[in-house]
Amino acid sequence: MLDILILVGGLGTRLRPVIEGIPKSMAPIGNLPFLEYILNFWSQKNISRFILSTGYKSEIIQDYFGRSYKNIRIDYVEESSPLGTGGAILLALRSIKFSHNLIIANGDTWFDVDLKIMFEDFDKYQKSFIVGLKPIKFNTRFDGVSLDENGLITQFGENHITNKYINAGVYIVKSDLLLKFMENFEGNFSFESVVLKQLAKQRKISASIQNKEFIDIGIPDDYKRAEKIILQR
Repeated sequence: MLDILILVGGLGTRLRPVIEGIPKSMAPIGNLPFLEYILNFWSQKNISRFILSTGYKSEIIQDYFGRSYKNIRIDYVEESSPLGTGGAILLALRSIKFSHNLIIANGDTWFDVDLKIMFEDFDKYQKSFIVGLKPIKFNTRFDGVSLDENGLITQFGENHITNKYINAGVYIVKSDLLLKFMENFEGNFSFESVVLKQLAKQRKISASIQNKEFIDIGIPDDYKRAEKIILQR
């Protein structure tokens, strides 16, 4: 059994000029919501269950997808108030019994990750957490990531321009160990800037570097780019 937790609770504030009144992950690409392309991608990766962490206008997502997608079960964990990516993950970990190795992915980005390679890297480094990284030549927007000579992540959120890698928003974690690490956290907090930064300082995160297509729909320009790339595919 292999579960994937997809974070789809985003408000999409920066996309308001383009979309209105729907969750960011439901932004239309052609005739389908962006989230459907994500579920379709992961449905080909031997996933046993989707868990959607919802928030803003959760009912739109639940009404559209229901309880299964391509015969893969869908469970929902709904925020009653905004919790940030960290709070949403913690709520899900406390609410649902997950497979030991859990995939976590952002619902507003798409990374053409080779899951087989990522699991091979996960096993090679023998760490409890691994992050998919995308090499980038010139980074003016995303938080950068630094590695040591052993392939372990040392820092998150560094200076944009000088960094060679960005966090592509796909993780494999040991669900029980992540819950244990986060058990004293509460409220609204960021998984990236709080949890991952602490884990990096402790040298507990390894990286799977893959130069694959990475799509983000967080701002109007990138949303238009995503639409062009996905429809061409």
